[in-house]
Amino acid sequence: MEIREAERAVSDMISERLFASQFSNFWRSALPNLEAVTRSVNLAYNRISGPASSTSSPSRRDLISEAGYFLFFESVRQPEESAEVLRSRAVASALDFLKGNILEFTTERDELSAPEADEVDRLARWLRHYFSGLGVPLEKISIPFYRGHGIIQSCNGDFEFSDTLVEMKYVDRQFRSHDLRQVITYSALRYYEGKQAYKAITILNPLLGIEFTTNIDELVYGASGSDVPEFFQRLSYTISSGEVSH
Repeated sequence: MEIREAERAVSDMISERLFASQFSNFWRSALPNLEAVTRSVNLAYNRISGPASSTSSPSRRDLISEAGYFLFFESVRQPEESAEVLRSRAVASALDFLKGNILEFTTERDELSAPEADEVDRLARWLRHYFSGLGVPLEKISIPFYRGHGIIQSCNGDFEFSDTLVEMKYVDRQFRSHDLRQVITYSALRYYEGKQAYKAITILNPLLGIEFTTNIDELVYGASGSDVPEFFQRLSYTISSGEVSH
């Protein structure tokens, strides 16, 4: 009986990405001004590089994005390894992540073509250059882990250093409201663990060469008029009470 209850509890859990992209009733009610904030973000982002040239199919972009992300960390941790070995590990990590976390992920093949491998390498180099330009020692950048809360399962963000969260979107579009919802969710999960709030939150798009930086207080107040503890309390009740709906 206890085993069946535990299995049912696990099956009721959802990813932070799903929560951020769906459950629109809650988000509209809790953050009624978020669309206006998103429009402001897309007027106030910083241009940090020219748009990247990508010849890959959009259907392969998730794999390229995740492989470039993991290659960045592989190259920092194992700088003496060959590029081919590091890329192979990065692609394997990317496939494991995508197949385990993205329900709609499909791929016609696991191997990268030569142009795709070049794009993965360029993305990893771009990230190294970006963080070095910020003056951040690359070895100090980590992958943030969140234990989860309520119906949201444990998960990882993209980059964390010095109480700063950086979330990467490798897409050929501007920022959207569910991108903001995602970083708000990560900030909330960190808050529920009793940790200090992020001092800065950046959403980064290497494909377009743009970034936007804010903090959780400005983001939540601008979208809801509430302070952060009040909003996080409401969010905690929603994801813990079983009353949340799509």
